[in-house]
Amino acid sequence: MGRAYVVKEWFITCYYPLRDSQDQVVGSLYVGARESSFLNLVHDFNNRVILIAFVCLLMAGLIAVPIARLFIRPIKNLVESNRRLSEGDMGVRVNISGKGELAELGNSFNSMVETLERIQKELVHKEKLASMGQLAAGVAHEINNPLGTIMLYAETLHREAGNDSAKKDDLKMIIDATHRCKRIVGDLLNFAREQEMLTQESTVHDVLEQAIHAVSSQPRFDHVRIVRYFDPDLPAIQADPAQLVQVFVNLLNNAADAMTEGGTITLTPGSSKAGRWKSTSRIQAVASKRRI
Repeated sequence: MGRAYVVKEWFITCYYPLRDSQDQVVGSLYVGARESSFLNLVHDFNNRVILIAFVCLLMAGLIAVPIARLFIRPIKNLVESNRRLSEGDMGVRVNISGKGELAELGNSFNSMVETLERIQKELVHKEKLASMGQLAAGVAHEINNPLGTIMLYAETLHREAGNDSAKKDDLKMIIDATHRCKRIVGDLLNFAREQEMLTQESTVHDVLEQAIHAVSSQPRFDHVRIVRYFDPDLPAIQADPAQLVQVFVNLLNNAADAMTEGGTITLTPGSSKAGRWKSTSRIQAVASKRRI
């Protein structure tokens, strides 16, 4: 078996001896195929394999590019969003599509940005409060000295008023208002720092009476009637009476401002049937055409 050169051409051959009955070689059986035809067949086979491999690689590339973009694009968006976030753009968000790990990563990024934005706003708000506190402290220091002078002269005139009760009442109102202004100035001085409230046992009725007395001399209350419906069984509370007076003064002033044509302000503090205090008070301002 092997290659054989026959009639000017190479063959791939196989010779097999033919024997007679006495086991003598009397001839041979010959089978052959042109080597060029076999080589052409091998060459065509190799070309087909190369062509199939090229087509498979091309198809794999055509399929892999969109899939790669499907994974790379969200990652590029995340990188770009991180860059914008590092530059201070708190409005950046990642567009989320589909499900999976990349979607969860985008959700986590958006949640992180929202948290950072909220923290940044809180920090800015605290900085503003700190600046306002410093400004309030400066203003309070400037106001304290004139208030001290007013209080000094008012108390001197009050002592010298003698038996003039009307004049003494007016001066007493000036002194009380000045004391209240000094307490407000003290609150401004403590605005920028935390401070414990000076709580004490207080009666809502007394606090309301102080607030009414503080606003009754104002011109805006000339045509406003204040009606009291006080509950005698209302228990005392633990509170800072000075701050409560300021709250009720503000509410009374707002109610009076809302009633340009005059009206009635009704004060009704009360308690629940179980004996537990239910609310500090209810201020109701009724004008001819308006209810506050």
